[in-house]
Amino acid sequence: MNISSDEFNDDFFMSAKWVSVALVLCAVALVYLGDAHLGQTERLAALRYAILLLAVAGVTWQWETKQPLAGRWFMALATIALLYLGLVWLGMAALWLLITLPVVLAMAMLGQRAAGVSALLSSLLLWWLWYTGVAGTQAVDWIGLAFVALWSTFGVVYYLHRRSDETLRWSLHHSQQARRQIEESRQASVGLKETQEDLLVANRTLALLNERLAAMRLVAEEAEKTKAAFVAKISHEFRTPLNMIIGLIDSLANAPEAYGQTLPAALLTDLEIVRRNGEHLTSMINDVLALSQAEAGQMVLHREWVDLREDIEKSVTVVRPLLDKKQLALQLLMHSDLPPVYCDRTRIRQVILNLVSNAARFTDAGGITVRAEAKGSDVVISVTDTGPGIVPEDVERIFEPFQQSSGGLWRDRGGSGLGLSISKQFIELHNGYISVESAVGLGSTFSFRLPISTPLTVGGNPERRMSEDWVFRGRSAWSQTPHLPNLPRVVLCDESGFAHTLLKQYSDVIDFVEFNSLGQVVEELQRCPAHAVICNAISPNQMGPLLAQARALIPDTPLLGCYLPPP
Repeated sequence: MNISSDEFNDDFFMSAKWVSVALVLCAVALVYLGDAHLGQTERLAALRYAILLLAVAGVTWQWETKQPLAGRWFMALATIALLYLGLVWLGMAALWLLITLPVVLAMAMLGQRAAGVSALLSSLLLWWLWYTGVAGTQAVDWIGLAFVALWSTFGVVYYLHRRSDETLRWSLHHSQQARRQIEESRQASVGLKETQEDLLVANRTLALLNERLAAMRLVAEEAEKTKAAFVAKISHEFRTPLNMIIGLIDSLANAPEAYGQTLPAALLTDLEIVRRNGEHLTSMINDVLALSQAEAGQMVLHREWVDLREDIEKSVTVVRPLLDKKQLALQLLMHSDLPPVYCDRTRIRQVILNLVSNAARFTDAGGITVRAEAKGSDVVISVTDTGPGIVPEDVERIFEPFQQSSGGLWRDRGGSGLGLSISKQFIELHNGYISVESAVGLGSTFSFRLPISTPLTVGGNPERRMSEDWVFRGRSAWSQTPHLPNLPRVVLCDESGFAHTLLKQYSDVIDFVEFNSLGQVVEELQRCPAHAVICNAISPNQMGPLLAQARALIPDTPLLGCYLPPP
């Protein structure tokens, strides 16, 4: 609050009622002195003056009650008139020595402006009395003295008022600042308390979620172990007899005389079909096993420096008979300065062979282009074909296991749908990535990027990471973070209202949260999970339906039904 000397504020100025009380006392004293020491004429003048004092006091009291500013201005001007009338009626020239009193009262009741107005009016009145001689010849000597006293008093009270006004301003400013800081501190304290409560709830929720996560992790690990065991079982049970079948077929086809007779050509053709399908089934089993190992992170990469141009040429050589059979053009674009890559030769060759063989199988006209170039710290290899392309909705899932394009041209081309998924896993194990760009009717481009990485060298002492001038600094105080009460949290659905009374004796070891309906319990569990839910039925017959309803609404939290009769 900014207080100015020219601004009226009822809280920082003296009330005119105090002056009214003083006038009443003066009137009583004047009547008493008139009766005791004055003659008849002087007594009547004193009585008349006392009545005037009482009238001014009464009017001021009334105005001060209704309109404080008007009442105080009336009192400030009335004191000047009372001094003049006292001089005229009572004939007391010494009253002009009290001419300073209106200035002091105006300063106390209204401030500097009112004091200046009072001093100016008093000065004009003094001049008028001196000029007209109404006060008599004896009063002329007092007028000069009263004039000097008037303005001297004004100067003194003006100076004191300014000093007190500055002090008041300073006090109010710092008081408001302190009050504002106290309010901010109070709000900060309330916010800190709410934060602590939220932190307790968050910590409790986090602890419960961690328990659930640990349980789910155990389930996932068990599922992964079961999957690995299943894949290992399949690979053993399938590959062993398949290898025997393929071996026997090779013996029949290559050395039929070992069986004492020559096999017909039709039978040899059938045996070749059986051998080819057996090898295809073996290849699928190997793909499933490789994919499972890659997803489980159990695949070990045997890295070495590899010249990818050699592996690309060998992969193309494998599929060249199919390209020649379908009369497809093959173009190899490999830079002569292609740097060697530190990778697993077998896995990367399998990726290249998968992409080139897919391009050969799904392309009926046109040709295939294989590019290999260095870009920055990576090597990019791409395989472009002029096949049917991939529809946009299938591009996002083309690298998922057992997924192929839904187009009709893809359905009769064979394949297990594992090649691209395995290739993606192999590339990502090398910290690279694989992508596809395709347009229906124009063809597709599969490309992958491999980093030209160098083998990591482990050397040096671990102490090299510690500074010699490092100084341990212990904590000067313990953390003020509230400790989490590690109490099991149990939500109680108590329709009877008596269960909590019976169970509260265990509240020091279990945190019970009580509700009257299942709806409130569901809302509470969504806000903060619990270790268990206890449902207390109204009667034994209601316990079964209550638990069935609770199980439908709360499927993932242990439930305990009971009937606790009223005490």
